[in-house]
Amino acid sequence: MKNGESTVARPGDDNADADADKDNADEYKYNEYADGDEYDDDESDDGVEYEHKEEEGDDDDDDVPSTSGGVSQDTVCTVCVSAASPSGVVPAGGGGGTASPPARRSKHAFPAGGWTGLSGGGWLARWHPNPFAAAARDVEDIACAFHVVFFTLVTCESLLGAGVAAALTMLFVRYEYYGASLAANVSWAFVSFALVLPLTTAITTSFRRREDALRELAGLRAALQCLLTAHCEWDWCPPAGPRDGWGGRSHAALAGHASRARVAVERVLDALEGVLALPCVTRARHHLFRHGERDSVNLARARGVSRIWRAFSELSGLAERLKARGLPGNEAARIRQFEQLARRHIQGMLHVKDYRTPQQLRSLSRVLILVHPALLGPYYSWLAGYGRGDEYPHANVAFAVFAAVLTTMVLYGLYNTEHSLEDPFDGDGWEKVHVRHDLAELRAHLDAISSPRGT
Repeated sequence: MKNGESTVARPGDDNADADADKDNADEYKYNEYADGDEYDDDESDDGVEYEHKEEEGDDDDDDVPSTSGGVSQDTVCTVCVSAASPSGVVPAGGGGGTASPPARRSKHAFPAGGWTGLSGGGWLARWHPNPFAAAARDVEDIACAFHVVFFTLVTCESLLGAGVAAALTMLFVRYEYYGASLAANVSWAFVSFALVLPLTTAITTSFRRREDALRELAGLRAALQCLLTAHCEWDWCPPAGPRDGWGGRSHAALAGHASRARVAVERVLDALEGVLALPCVTRARHHLFRHGERDSVNLARARGVSRIWRAFSELSGLAERLKARGLPGNEAARIRQFEQLARRHIQGMLHVKDYRTPQQLRSLSRVLILVHPALLGPYYSWLAGYGRGDEYPHANVAFAVFAAVLTTMVLYGLYNTEHSLEDPFDGDGWEKVHVRHDLAELRAHLDAISSPRGT
């Protein structure tokens, strides 16, 4: 009988009953299950022994114990379960005959006790972790969120803006023009379109620049790994050697070639890390006041970039040495392609470093955040209860001041978020590119590439 077929005992056919029982017994005995185990006809997973009895013409067969929870199997038709469900239940159909031995339950199936008795740390415990541990993690996340929000909102500039907002709110609350209050229910459309929308757009643009920097860094790492692999491990058939042989790298003139390539790549990384760590000098204050700082940083940048390209010139010369010793032209072209990719990714990172979001947008946002309480001062005065009539008591001044200060702090929080993403290489902030860590990891990979060969 083939695997997966069923044997049906036909009523009134004793020979068919006997053949079916024999085939089923052989099938269960020698069938290999999905978990790699074979069926043991003496003992099941639960230690229950089964006796294979052939009783012809007996309609009152005893119930056979089952590993799936003691299901009675007074059946006539038994399906071979070489591809049966993992629960171990033996399907059965109508008719007369004996029940075949139950299928062995897979060790990956549900426990025999069903959904109960799983408090001992079974598979269900892995799906449902300790609720107290989950609650502790939630508390930690909330505490960390308050920490991040506090240091995002509270800066010297935001505290100055909060003081200006409180002072202007009190001025509009206390000041009356010819006995008439200046309170009015001013619309917030100005804040939405003039402040919030530009700030959120600038944050999106800055974060996209950070993602571009990560993409360029990943491409540089891949290109340098491929470039060093070519210099350290590629071999070829020398011109004077056998056509089907190798050993072109073993030439005496190429001794120490891998070490020199590794040193050249290290020079590229050192110079690049120094350039990316330079402070940003593209702000408005550097163009208007701090010319000396801008000039000194630009001079250091030019020197670092020059070191990068000199190291690439050395790598190019090493590729020419390989060509002189018989490296095929197509392989040399691939090395040149790796150099080109590395140069392009470095240029992309330098452009992200040097060019920023529009200076006019950042300056406009900074000024409007500082002076917006003067435009919304009548609303804060109206919020305090002035200008509504005699039925509203003037008892909400503290709340109006709090609303003005909170609005200013939130706007400064948005501005600080955008400001922190302007230069993604200038530190170890929350959303910065960790250049030092990534380049250290790249150095470890390059050492692993260059260490097996000493030539």
